[in-house]
Amino acid sequence: LGFIATLSYRSNYDHFVDGIERRFKNTDSTATTLNNELNLRSNESSRNVLLGGLVKLSFKPRTNHKFGLNYMLNRSGESRANDLFGSIPEQNIDNYETRVLAYTERSLDVVQLQGEHAFGSKNAEGAIEKPVLKANWIASYSESRQDEPDLRFFSNEFNIFEREPQPDTIYTLDLSVYAEPSRFFRELAEDNLDIKLNFEVPLNLSERPGSFKFGGAYTQKERDFIERRFTLDTDLRRAPYEGDPAAWFTDENIGIAEIDTLSNGAIIPRFNGIYQERTVQSNSYVGEQEIVAAYGMFELPLTEKLKFIGGARLEITDASVVSGNPNDPEGILDLQDVLPSANFIYEVLDNMNLRAGYSRTLARPNFREFSSLRTFPFERGNETVGNPNLERTLIDNFDVRWEWYPQPREIISVSVFYKDFENPIEKVIIPAQQNLAFRFGNVPTGRALGAEFEVRKSLSFLGDFFSNFEIGGNLSILDSEVDINEEELELIRTVDPTRPSTRPIFGQSPYVVNGELLYNDPVKGSQVSISYNIFGERIVLVGGQSAPDVYEQPRGLLNVSIAQRFGPFQVRLSGRNLLNPDFEKIQTHEFLNRDANGNRTGGTSEREYVFQRFTRGSTYSLSVAYNFN
Repeated sequence: LGFIATLSYRSNYDHFVDGIERRFKNTDSTATTLNNELNLRSNESSRNVLLGGLVKLSFKPRTNHKFGLNYMLNRSGESRANDLFGSIPEQNIDNYETRVLAYTERSLDVVQLQGEHAFGSKNAEGAIEKPVLKANWIASYSESRQDEPDLRFFSNEFNIFEREPQPDTIYTLDLSVYAEPSRFFRELAEDNLDIKLNFEVPLNLSERPGSFKFGGAYTQKERDFIERRFTLDTDLRRAPYEGDPAAWFTDENIGIAEIDTLSNGAIIPRFNGIYQERTVQSNSYVGEQEIVAAYGMFELPLTEKLKFIGGARLEITDASVVSGNPNDPEGILDLQDVLPSANFIYEVLDNMNLRAGYSRTLARPNFREFSSLRTFPFERGNETVGNPNLERTLIDNFDVRWEWYPQPREIISVSVFYKDFENPIEKVIIPAQQNLAFRFGNVPTGRALGAEFEVRKSLSFLGDFFSNFEIGGNLSILDSEVDINEEELELIRTVDPTRPSTRPIFGQSPYVVNGELLYNDPVKGSQVSISYNIFGERIVLVGGQSAPDVYEQPRGLLNVSIAQRFGPFQVRLSGRNLLNPDFEKIQTHEFLNRDANGNRTGGTSEREYVFQRFTRGSTYSLSVAYNFN
């Protein structure tokens, strides 16, 4: 009988200033520029607190049977304040302000019970000498909760007039352009049950042992999401806004205002400002998902050097999302999928393998994605809308891999892979929407072809001085594309005639590079790690008729960690994101070249527009650990 228990607490702050939030729209096939609809500067601060704990009990009553009980908890809270200011050119507003004040609390409790068993003939000590059946199982139950007790939005505009002896600022709340001050209350509760059972039967068909594995799984998930919205309706004539939101929300401006309206001095109570419920029924939903699965697979040596591992998995999915608005369509997934897999491993040398494989996998939309929920990050920010008509994605995977293990902890490998997607899910721009908005949608097909090179190697071959040095890294190169729906493409080309019929897959970079230089001297207790990561530009928002695709730009992340042991103490100094690059998203508008009369002159040109930009800054930490051993 043994146990492990841990408890952790973390509190960190995040902040950026002078970020950029812009929105552009393409409305004319002859235009050489995009219309700027929103041009804001952004400041944001947040604090995240995390409390975590884990208790793990293990019990081994007999040599061939083992049980475990795990309990894990997480409690987290995030406070966030966001202030944006700038202009709304499409509304001729030069000075616009909008603010977000939010607190989100999350909790997760997980209980797991698991076991491992072996059956067969035993030796004198009671251990299984020739197993005829192995089994393992796990049953887990989790409760997840999320509470946003008071998410607040406040927007206004102002104009500055040059007057003597000092300028005069006039503030305005124009509810025809943006929403009145709003407060959201959101609660999410999700319960999960997950049961897995696996069996393994050893096969001794020849001198080279194999096995047959089979098992099943059952998962059940239930989610209940509720959102309520309240807005403050007030008479701006009696309670004009003068630039201070806190002062505007005083008791004098909310509730009953006593106003002397009669000549005899009688006081007639009137409502000055009251909160009205503006809850949108579509923004609440109930989701249920049940998955029953079973699989069978063989691991068989075909020859002395060739091994086959393969089988199939059956998954039956029954999922639904019911909106709080009875007029909304219900999101439904009623599926039966067979997912085959086949892998061949050829042992070229004792430390070198050649692998070839095929598998079919799937990706289901989550509750949020195929509900009718609408959310937005700030007033006049882009809405994100669910889609009850989403379908799951099927992926056929093909890969070939060569791997060599020169020494323990070392690897050099090269692999080539191809993926074929059916109904991939993407986040796309909704056409013909007054304000820029996005929804989740399926595109018919997609393809990805790539290669990966991986290395982890000691530098001891360079001499004794480098005996404690090690390099590692990988390079992935990927070419991906999806076909744009014909109806969507026809609409897009009414304003952007140069748009091709395909685009890269949502979220896929053309390359990813990871590298690390490691120094480890166990005698002196010294460790140094320098790591670097960069990725190629990737689509994070799929455009449509109204706007080009939004691409997240490459940024290099450099992290350094230095640790030194002093007796039972270890001191570690770490620095993350040391280069502090811009987090940037851009749109590129390609247009046909024309002369002053609007006639085509041949060729195309393009302009880049910054959709969003900010920096996160670098993080430094110093830690001290004490080893009781």
